[in-house]
Amino acid sequence: MDISQDWWLVTRSADRFRIVTDLNRTRGSRVVRRAGFGLLAILLLGAVVWSLASASTQKSIPNAVDPIQSAFAVFRSRPEGLPLSDREILGKPTHGLNWSLAQRLPLKPPVRLWAVPGNRYLCLVSRQRPGVVGTSCATFKEASQQGLSVAFLSTSRSDGRGSRVIAGIAPDGAPQVMAVTGSFRARIPVVGGYFERRDSLAVPPDELVVLWGARNS
Repeated sequence: MDISQDWWLVTRSADRFRIVTDLNRTRGSRVVRRAGFGLLAILLLGAVVWSLASASTQKSIPNAVDPIQSAFAVFRSRPEGLPLSDREILGKPTHGLNWSLAQRLPLKPPVRLWAVPGNRYLCLVSRQRPGVVGTSCATFKEASQQGLSVAFLSTSRSDGRGSRVIAGIAPDGAPQVMAVTGSFRARIPVVGGYFERRDSLAVPPDELVVLWGARNS
């Protein structure tokens, strides 16, 4: 993958999203809202830290996460925990997140993504480059019905061509999800409770639909 690209992180949960930068490592970030779909795109350019989440702090959940394990396969293996460097950037957890229970999704570089359980919340913590960490959260009820996902967009500085990565977690019983972008529909298989798709589209999906009972074709 071309490393000379400008990477954007897109989330559908605008009211529960934030991106944090380590000002000692990066030059900051700029935030753009895509009208009509409540999507956020973060272009790593400026020198400002933006926070778009309600920073409500709740007591972290204990090590027992039985309801979450029952609903999401990704939490049934031994947790890796969120790296210390990312914890230091994010600071005090919101939504009762427990950094030690974070599960890293096995995605291809340069995207790194962790699923983190909280107090009635689930979050995806993403790292696009050293010093830049974003979080996207949903209530446990929402995530258990609709899954939780983010999309990363990039544009090559050499030829201007775009690319996209869609990744996230799906609840048990959902073998596929569907990414809807205009008239284009792409089915994405769910493996081990998570999914990932890479394509050449330069726009975020309009909708991501959990396909209950679907079969891979």
